[in-house]
Amino acid sequence: MSNNPRQFRDPIILQVFSEIRKSGAERMLHSAIKARPKLASRILIIGFGENHPYASELSNLGMKFMSMEGNAKSLFALINYAKYLRTNNPDVIHIHIEQAFILLVCIARIVNPRSTIVRTIHGDHRQSGYLYVRRRVMMNLAIRLFRVRWIACSSYIASIETKTYGSKIDFVENWASVENPNNEKVLELDAAIDLNFGSRKRLLLIGNCDRNKNHLEILSNESVLEKYLVIHIGSTHGAEAEEIRLLSDPRIITLDVEPSIGYELCDAVVVPSIKEAMSVVVLESLVRGKEVLVTREWGSWWTSNFDSAPSEIIPGYWALKEQKNLKSLRYRFSPMRGITQYAQVYSGKR
Repeated sequence: MSNNPRQFRDPIILQVFSEIRKSGAERMLHSAIKARPKLASRILIIGFGENHPYASELSNLGMKFMSMEGNAKSLFALINYAKYLRTNNPDVIHIHIEQAFILLVCIARIVNPRSTIVRTIHGDHRQSGYLYVRRRVMMNLAIRLFRVRWIACSSYIASIETKTYGSKIDFVENWASVENPNNEKVLELDAAIDLNFGSRKRLLLIGNCDRNKNHLEILSNESVLEKYLVIHIGSTHGAEAEEIRLLSDPRIITLDVEPSIGYELCDAVVVPSIKEAMSVVVLESLVRGKEVLVTREWGSWWTSNFDSAPSEIIPGYWALKEQKNLKSLRYRFSPMRGITQYAQVYSGKR
């Protein structure tokens, strides 16, 4: 009989983030636990950094959260991380952050030599020069020496990682939250918007403000603002001063509501990102049958995989129209599919 106590309990899974914000990876974790509530007791979450505005929502679902009280390059935070690993002894350590990644892996392998370590790539990390060499060395160290399971969030990102850094990796596609909105809130906001703005068409701009999201391109586009009401949902933490100024334009409204409500209020969704991996906003829009506008540069993967046409709303953008195969699309991007595939990754079956 084995003396390994791990065989007699459900596996404990540690999710490692930087700051816990209402971003794609954190929202996917939220939707996965909403789909399978019994998993919550097995999920531990740690966050590097000082600001974790979304942590309470994850904790409210039954997951246990702890801040490391510093970024992933802080000696104090890394010591806290090592102590946390020794105390909690997770079976799986799933790392979602890029900063100081190899340090986190090295500490995890020393403190918990038998744990499975998984690394999910959530973005396009093509580099050049010294940064390219450094990342290639780190990636090969992680995979070959520390036995890290390197996973991309889409086939597109997997192909980029393989072509750029030389190691063939697997992928688990992102998924969409399909949570139903608060219908009373939708009706209330819909009536208020109609009262104040009439029957103008509405564009939804959703996501936390940062440079890669490229919100400025829409907020400063006079031809768009003359014809459409722009509804913005997302944190302005880290936004540039010009972006903050433009958000005060009376043709733009900012709502502090769940994304599911925003989708019900708009006629189309615009995603002006310069670099994205597999946008959860695009997925959530598609499974709801919404038209989504993506940039021509970034949107090539989407337009080759989904029904699309040049946008009539914003020149230079592509419009992903309402898809014909919504039923299969909803399964492909469902939380349950993601849960099943990550269970296979964690157990070594994938």
